[in-house]
Amino acid sequence: MRLLSREIKLCSVLVFLFLFSLKVLAQPPAHDPSKIMRDGDRYWTFKTELGIGAISASNNDFSDWQSEPSVFGDTWPSWINTYVPDFAGHFWAPACIFLNGKYYLYYSCSTMGSHVSAIGLATSPSLNNPDWTDQGMVVYSDGNNTATVSNAIDPAIFKDDDGKAWMTYGSWFGGISIVELDTLTGKTVGEKTTLVGGNHQDIEASFLLKHDDYYYLFVNRGLCCRGVESTYYIQVGRASSVTGPYDGWRTFLQTNGRYIGPGHIGYNEGRLTYHVYDRDDDGTAKMMNTTLDWSDGWPVAVEVTQDPPGELLPDGTYRIQSFDSTKIVGVANNSPYEGANVEILDFSDDNINGTSWVINNVNLHQYQIAPKNYINLGLDVYNCVGDDDANIGLWSYWGGQCQKWIFVDMGNKNYQIRSALSNKPIQVNGTFESGTNIVQMSNNSNDTTQLFTLVLLELEDTTYNQYPQVVSYSSQQSGNPASNIIDGNNSDGYRWSAENFPQYVVIDYGDTLSISGTKIWTYQNRAYQYTVEFDTDIDFSDPYIVDRRTNTSAGQPITDNFEPVAARYARLTVTGAYDYTGPWVSITEFEIIEEEIVGADELTLNDNTKIYPNPVVDVLNIQLPAELSSGADLAIYNMMGQLVFRKTGLKGNIELMNLSNLKKGIYSLIITNNKTFVTKRFVKY
Repeated sequence: MRLLSREIKLCSVLVFLFLFSLKVLAQPPAHDPSKIMRDGDRYWTFKTELGIGAISASNNDFSDWQSEPSVFGDTWPSWINTYVPDFAGHFWAPACIFLNGKYYLYYSCSTMGSHVSAIGLATSPSLNNPDWTDQGMVVYSDGNNTATVSNAIDPAIFKDDDGKAWMTYGSWFGGISIVELDTLTGKTVGEKTTLVGGNHQDIEASFLLKHDDYYYLFVNRGLCCRGVESTYYIQVGRASSVTGPYDGWRTFLQTNGRYIGPGHIGYNEGRLTYHVYDRDDDGTAKMMNTTLDWSDGWPVAVEVTQDPPGELLPDGTYRIQSFDSTKIVGVANNSPYEGANVEILDFSDDNINGTSWVINNVNLHQYQIAPKNYINLGLDVYNCVGDDDANIGLWSYWGGQCQKWIFVDMGNKNYQIRSALSNKPIQVNGTFESGTNIVQMSNNSNDTTQLFTLVLLELEDTTYNQYPQVVSYSSQQSGNPASNIIDGNNSDGYRWSAENFPQYVVIDYGDTLSISGTKIWTYQNRAYQYTVEFDTDIDFSDPYIVDRRTNTSAGQPITDNFEPVAARYARLTVTGAYDYTGPWVSITEFEIIEEEIVGADELTLNDNTKIYPNPVVDVLNIQLPAELSSGADLAIYNMMGQLVFRKTGLKGNIELMNLSNLKKGIYSLIITNNKTFVTKRFVKY
């Protein structure tokens, strides 16, 4: 696990006890927990902490856990000072395995955001009565060739059926590497192989296991160690060989409700462990402990009871009516400005725009709610807090969790509207007099002031009005949000700023586009150095990369042109600057150049391509124009940009697609040939 720039490893002891569900049990404090190890009748896990933290219990669910002395105490082996000169004693993400009658404990040494790192090894004949002997350095990284050399942290150890032992490791920078280990010395044997990542992609915290005929590689994506602002999620790919290639990548665990940023999994002694950040406990990191099952050849975390995922709604314009009265949710005084209050009101023609809400899916089961005709604003929890009685108002939409909403059907299509930040529903604050505030409050399923009815006014593809959107970023300065780089204003007063390098922003364009260039305007005409990645998948698993890491040009805009690439997502990562020595990343505007369609007119093609019924329950009918009726390819993507259906070589002007196996949701359908493409959006019920 690594942090971009000034992100800091969580290195202090976090003291807590919590209950996750009947199957995911009360756990000890642990960040980056190792897989569980057993010594006789006791179970152990190691964690990120000063001196390497340790915890033991009498059972593998750790219900009676106790803290144990750290491995190194307040000192550390002297060799570390040579390889990591600024090391201060906080060891990260340890990994343990039992070989040759001894416990081999691998540990990470580094400093914040650095590629100057090392993995070391200590051994002990026992965990219950430890006698640790340090064995020195295993691998290191020295800050050179950072895009191709794996950062020497986050080790994970795997023993194969043939007796060979392997170590995977790495974080951002040069990706995840694998290397064979000598099972006697615990040191490396042979050459390292890169499995995934590199070029500073957000991939780290690997873990390897085998099931039947496949090897499964788990990795973390996103950002850790930011409490409730963490964007960590876990993906898994598989291969028939331990050294890859790994493919079929899919999300294994992700944020849901109060439990933020699952990361750093381990599996041993029949238990799956990982950490999360608990939104209801000030973002405290907690170790989860459950079991693992398999479905269609892929791993599944068993009985991880999480908050209700929420209802999937078609994008459209709605009226939100209080269950307890005839009044509706609206904007005070029909005022389209930041900070405007949201209240319950009597409906009238005078406030029709202020009481009509555009509801737009932005991420899985999460939605933006914006007043009609003011869709640059969003329903917002005041100050982005999780407190009861926090006021609900409007603010410029920047994509934060306090501006995303989950609709939970409480029966008969009466909804709680819950903040994605706090998982608390909105409610009418007291009486039902016109002008009464809307606030967030702790969930009470018996409180009807938390229930609202949705009246669909217009089913439409509102998402085209909402894109492009900033869907994630590494950091932003208060007053200079990341969303400013796509606001159409390239003046210095409207910029994205973030302190320290590198920093990134991910932009979603709503549909796959044909992109042939980029334009970037910078604050005070600085010659920033950066990369831009384009991909159809938000995971950026196979991106086209514009590489400006050696840029010396300050000409505005900084422009690149290239052969057209198909992409829905762009990730701008600013790595440094040529003519500026300060700490600030400041970009005023980012713009893509779209390729003109060659051949048939795009609008005509879109008009002549019909899909019905929409919404669809099982079979979707697609009527194709002549230009696409022979040899075209069809692909369907979910709202996360993940490919869920593909058909090649379309024939004839009518295609019937059985989509009964698709989950409920909103999807993009893309039909392409070698000259043009058509995009459509549909709702699956």
